[in-house]
Amino acid sequence: MELSLASTDLLSTENGSFAISSASDESLYRLAQSGITADGRELDLRLISLDPVPSESLGWSADEQVEGVITRLAHQFRYPQALLILVNPDEALGEDHMAHVMGCHLMAITSPARELCWDAALAKGLPIYGVRDELRLTMTRIRATSVLSALAFGVFDCRNGSDLSGLSIEDHREGVRWAGGPESMETAIVLREGYEIPQAPGPAGEWRDRGNEGVVRLRAQAGDATLWSQPRFIMPGAQGMPQGGSGQ
Repeated sequence: MELSLASTDLLSTENGSFAISSASDESLYRLAQSGITADGRELDLRLISLDPVPSESLGWSADEQVEGVITRLAHQFRYPQALLILVNPDEALGEDHMAHVMGCHLMAITSPARELCWDAALAKGLPIYGVRDELRLTMTRIRATSVLSALAFGVFDCRNGSDLSGLSIEDHREGVRWAGGPESMETAIVLREGYEIPQAPGPAGEWRDRGNEGVVRLRAQAGDATLWSQPRFIMPGAQGMPQGGSGQ
């Protein structure tokens, strides 16, 4: 079963509940907090939870720095009750300091700079998933707990535009395959630290893991539409940079 969820439901600055689907009467709760920390950096966070959380719970004291705030809140708010989203990784930490994002479940990848931060976090083996545009979640039933679970474990992709509406992605034990895209679709496999391997253009293809990728995610484009898959973490294996996968 698939469910579409707008990233604005997760990233909006308005506190309160939002419906997970018109087919369900269940809701999740969003809490936003942004401001300047003791070290002069701006921090922008969202909390997605099963139950309402007091607004002051997501705040920080005047003497707390970014790293300390994230560590404390990540310890305080944990799945399966809540998920913490870092909205501005580029401003709060920067690409070279992504180790401190540990404990955040999700990250906004709404700009090239933020996507670079995401790749830097993934290169460190941190299981953090990217959020932008429209999310397509996979779940067994439409429940608030199922939505939170899909977000926590990266069982979704992000997409914009309509040209890739039929594209499906399937992870399997040996790699990832995709099908249902338009003939004009261009696909790239994105590995550790954002290293891209273009795939053969076309509606379908497959990547087979080599064992040394570290991270594998997929980006597909057609017209004005783009799809970003969530990362798969690959255990170390053979040495050397993997070559391109097959397409058809």
